[in-house]
Amino acid sequence: VPDLVYQVFLIDLDAGTSIDIAVDERATHLSSEPTWAPMADRLLRPGLDGSTILEDFDAGTSVTLPELPWPAAFDPTGSYIYSPAWAVSTESGPHQLTTIADATTGAVVGTRAGTPSWEQIWEVGASPLVAIDGGFVAALENSDSCDGTLISEPGLPAAACIEGAVAAVFSPDSSLVALAREVGRTGPIAGPRLDSYNGLPLFEIVVFDRATAEVTVVADGAVSYQFPALSWSKDGTLLLIRWPNVFGL
Repeated sequence: VPDLVYQVFLIDLDAGTSIDIAVDERATHLSSEPTWAPMADRLLRPGLDGSTILEDFDAGTSVTLPELPWPAAFDPTGSYIYSPAWAVSTESGPHQLTTIADATTGAVVGTRAGTPSWEQIWEVGASPLVAIDGGFVAALENSDSCDGTLISEPGLPAAACIEGAVAAVFSPDSSLVALAREVGRTGPIAGPRLDSYNGLPLFEIVVFDRATAEVTVVADGAVSYQFPALSWSKDGTLLLIRWPNVFGL
């Protein structure tokens, strides 16, 4: 409607104040939900040109990050921002890269081969990137050099490839990475309206130990339409595996 003015506000319920963060075209372009920093002091939102805008409420700044196409998100510590290549392309190939930036300055600090799956970020809410002493660790799929997940460490010349594994979820202290790996199918399924099914994927769950590079199978026999949803307990001693799993339901 041409006569309407669209606005998006950020409201401080404690102080009873609000600020205007998007007006007119910028407001209507907020089709994707903004992503918040863990301490809720900053947020990321899409710009009109497809870039990412970093809003820092403590500093009172709004900075466009042209090298980080939307969507983008913070790592769990709020130290880094990452933007996967599928933000601008759905084609497979060696251009599949994830760009990482400093979450305070917005400056790009590196790229890593591969991208996280869309479901991991927006459905599961798991970050493919975590900050550690000396930098960050990334667990990314869709690389041209690994049919599975690449886990890259700061200061190491090569990333570890976990063959066939997807849906990486870091433990709270980031020492362990849980992943799901498809190992087969169930075979034909009998039942009402299921005669056309040739079977559902069978998954095993593995845990990668970053200190030793060992991969351990911790569960198997998970039958799921899509990869099982994985989540760690707060102390990192328990791993919840939810299956069957269908995203969007």
